[in-house]
Amino acid sequence: MQPVPTQHRDHIKAVVNKSVTGQRNNIMAAIDSEDFSPRSFVAAARKGAEDLAHFGVKGAQAHSVIDGGEALLRELEELSVGLAVDVKLDVGFGSGTRDYKSMSRLSKGQKATALLLLLLTGSEAPLIIDQPEDDLDNRFVYDGIVTNLRSLKGKRQIIASTHNANVPVLGDAELIVTLEGDGYHGWPAEGGIGSLDDKKIRSYAENLLEGGPDAFNARQHLYGF
Repeated sequence: MQPVPTQHRDHIKAVVNKSVTGQRNNIMAAIDSEDFSPRSFVAAARKGAEDLAHFGVKGAQAHSVIDGGEALLRELEELSVGLAVDVKLDVGFGSGTRDYKSMSRLSKGQKATALLLLLLTGSEAPLIIDQPEDDLDNRFVYDGIVTNLRSLKGKRQIIASTHNANVPVLGDAELIVTLEGDGYHGWPAEGGIGSLDDKKIRSYAENLLEGGPDAFNARQHLYGF
């Protein structure tokens, strides 16, 4: 995460709309630009239309800003562009190279990964997650979710509902609750509450969850049992 100029500039636009008549599209475009600074804009307006042209504000629109006088310029000068947080995901994680992409450039599954990582690491409060594997490919399920779940054991209580065996098996879930349902209500399956060391629980995980046998094979390779 890193701080970036916020895209919410309505407070600046409101001052312009109040004092400037006629066309304002170029003025608004200047305000929306990533590196816009009210103080730099005001300094240019005080120098004249030629300097405002550096902001893309020319002709009648430049003169309308200048005609607003010191009252407008002083009000703009007191404003600032706030900061927002740009969340980036290393989409090259596990490949040996770093490739950070902003949220706006991520796929649906990658956005879900970034948000989940924030949820998992942003607090130590109890967290309930419904199917964290949705929209994620298997690499992100393991690299993004499972490794974080293991690292948070003993630090944070996490309750997750899932159809993916990697989440409870490789995430080292302390307690498994196998549920049955009729589409309206759910209830624990017979003998479906316990740990992964319980043969009945292991059978449920292998037979009901997606990728069950593969997850246990990976667990055996990871831990040697």
